Amino acid sequence: MLQYEAAFYWAAVTIYAIAAAIYLAAFVFKKERWLLPAAIITAVALLPHAVAILIRWVELGHGPYMSSYEVLSSNTWLAIVLFLVVQFKMPKAKLIGAVVLPISVIALGAGFYLSTKINYLPPSLRGYWLFIHIFFAKLAYDCFLIGLAFAVLILLRSSRLGNGNRLLSRVPPNERLDELSYRFSALGFLFLAVMIIAGSIWANQAWGRYWGWDITETWSLITWLVYAIYLHSRFTYNWRNEKSAWFLIFGMIFVVITFFVLPYVPLENTHMTYFKGN
Repeated sequence: MLQYEAAFYWAAVTIYAIAAAIYLAAFVFKKERWLLPAAIITAVALLPHAVAILIRWVELGHGPYMSSYEVLSSNTWLAIVLFLVVQFKMPKAKLIGAVVLPISVIALGAGFYLSTKINYLPPSLRGYWLFIHIFFAKLAYDCFLIGLAFAVLILLRSSRLGNGNRLLSRVPPNERLDELSYRFSALGFLFLAVMIIAGSIWANQAWGRYWGWDITETWSLITWLVYAIYLHSRFTYNWRNEKSAWFLIFGMIFVVITFFVLPYVPLENTHMTYFKGN
């Protein structure tokens, strides 16, 4: 990790951690007035986080997508921006910060300890379709995360933790939370489809084939099919509320494996080894 980058990165992580603690404390102690300061602190952390990303981007000459650290850092930044936009548009949904911020802090910590190695992207792999592929991958992940946050609120409301919790009683009803989790998950499903298509076009330009059935490509398709099953079950079998929420938690497992585990497994038969400098 670059010297100045590290200072800004850990400043952002520290501020995010403070915000996450306030969100969780607000839920546990049922203090709605703590949610606004938590949101402001979260917004403040975006600045040093953005600076850390830009320092690495300028120094290495490529976007934040080579190492697990770069991917998790940039994805988290975009996810928090999306979360703040949602919170601004829907003030009653501020409590999803108690889900988004802790996950974000864990992701940032995991990215650092997995790999901060400085890698350079070979010129032969650069191209317009790579940018489209990565951009929609980030959008897909962020939408899945926000959808998950709404799903968790549904489950919390029906659990013992939610009994008598004034904050949960003030968030939108389960039907509205369910609709929001569905909309964000459906958006993520569409963005994931664009990611796969753009990735196949880029792969053809880089290696002369659209699809090679390597582990990353295969799991991207599996994840897309998991969310296709979710959407199908919603429309065909009328899955709603808790059942739908549990399915989204199940789907997020596939998202994490596809986006943050398999691309960095040292397998020689996957083109993603290029992104690790091998």
